[in-house]
This record gives sequence, C-alpha cells and structure tokens, in this order.
Amino acid sequence: MFAVARSFSQCKDGKTLCKILNYNPNTLVLRKGLRVGKIEHVDNVVSCVQYNETAPTETLESSHQIHKQTRQTIDKFLTDYGFSINPQLTTDQKYKLLQLLFEYKEVFARSLHELKQYPHYELDIDLLSKRRAFRRQFRLHADDADAARNRYTKCCKQELSKIQILLNLTPQSF
Repeated sequence: MFAVARSFSQCKDGKTLCKILNYNPNTLVLRKGLRVGKIEHVDNVVSCVQYNETAPTETLESSHQIHKQTRQTIDKFLTDYGFSINPQLTTDQKYKLLQLLFEYKEVFARSLHELKQYPHYELDIDLLSKRRAFRRQFRLHADDADAARNRYTKCCKQELSKIQILLNLTPQSF
C-alpha cells in the first residue's frame, strides 16, 4: 500500500507526474506501467489553495522555544540515560546534540515503568466478522513481568488514594 498526493497536473498521452509516499516499513517496488492513481475531472474538486513559494514560513526556531540547560544538567542527563556519543565530535557539537536530546527526553524510556500511554489514542479496526476473538498474553521476561506488576500495583494504589480523597476517607478507616 502507498499514498498518492492530490495535485493539479497536466496530463499528456494519459500520463502525468505524481508524488507517492510509501508509509510502510517495507520496500515498495513500482514496475513500469503500473497504475498508481486515477485522474479526476476538475468538477470534483472541493477546495483548493494556491501554493505560494515566497510566503514566509514559520521556522523551527520561532515556533519552538529552546531552554538552554547548564553543562552540569546535561552531563547528569548523559549519565542517567547512558547515551553513547561519538568521541570524534567536538565538545561544542557534543553539548548541542545532548541539548537536543534533553529537549525531547520524554520520548526516551529507560524502563517499562517510564512508558506512558498516549491520552488521545483511538483506533478503528474493521473486522471481517462479528465473532469475538481471544488471545492469551505472551509470557514476559522475569524482569519485565516484575516491572509490569510493580506498575500495576502502583496504579492500583493511586486509584485507591483517589477514591479515598473523593470520599474523604483516611487509610486508617478501612
């Protein structure tokens, strides 16, 4: 599967140029003469915006505020996360790279405990039939099973404390 961009193009001899995106991790082979899209009549166009090359675009620097960290903070970050940095980099390049990694440190999980669920995750799955499907969970490695169990108990304790707060109960009243 691949995606074909919509565009206004001039068609000559039943051929035109189009952009194709392979959004799968697998290699996609397009053979000569393969039809990858269809040409629609201009009456089917719902909306259109003209592309302007000279329009100023917002740069990354203006849209994202960079908060410089001290070298001590960056060094502690490096030891905590255990990144392996190329020794051929200059000190300035090394700290620029570590500053960038520090800006996006929430995407690096050092353990299963640090993995978080995306709050707006939704997925529509078209099923072939209405029959319910069951699948057993695969066995986790002992360390991963302990981490999952600890996270589960921690979540249960947090939920219990939320309920206690909502009901104005103290732990001694149980």
